[in-house]
Amino acid sequence: MCLHAGRNSGRLPLVVANLARSLHKPEPEIDLCLQELVGAGVCRVVASGSIEIQDTFWPYRRDLREANSGDTEAYVAAIRRLFLRHRGVPVERAERAIYLGVARKYAALLNNRKGSPITTLSYFENLLAEVGRANVSPDYWQHVRKRAEQFERRWRSLSAAAHSASGPSVETK
Repeated sequence: MCLHAGRNSGRLPLVVANLARSLHKPEPEIDLCLQELVGAGVCRVVASGSIEIQDTFWPYRRDLREANSGDTEAYVAAIRRLFLRHRGVPVERAERAIYLGVARKYAALLNNRKGSPITTLSYFENLLAEVGRANVSPDYWQHVRKRAEQFERRWRSLSAAAHSASGPSVETK
C-alpha cells in the first residue's frame, strides 16, 4: 500500500473491486483484509473514500497543508489515537507535554536561528513522562503555555521578515 499511496498524503483510493481484480482475490477477502489492517491500526478509511496509512507505518513526510485543509476530523483523530496508546494519560498532561515541547522547540529555533520543525507527534512521547514526574504548580504550566505562544508569534514574525527580505525585488520605474 505504501508504494501506491500518494507520497505527500499517505492515501490511496479505496475501490474494493479494483483491489480484488488487481490482486486476483475475491472482494470479501479484500474486505476482510482491509478490516484487519484498520483494526491493527495500520491504516484508516477516510471519508473521501480513500484509505490512509497511519503515521507509524508511513515512511515519508506528509504535506501538513493537505492534512489541515479541512480534514479537521482526521487531524483530531490522529492526535487522539497517539495519546490513546498511552492509556491513562490525562488530557491535561498531554496538553502540558505539547506546550512544553513546543516552547522548547521554538526557544531552540529562536536561539539558533535554524533547526527543523516538529513533524511528528512522537516528539512529545518522552515529554509525557517528564510532565507526569514534574511536581510544579498549575501556574507554571500556564506560564509554559504563554511562553510557547509568545515564542511562536516571535518565530512567525522573524520567518515572515526573512521571507520578505529574501524575496525577489521588483524594479519600478
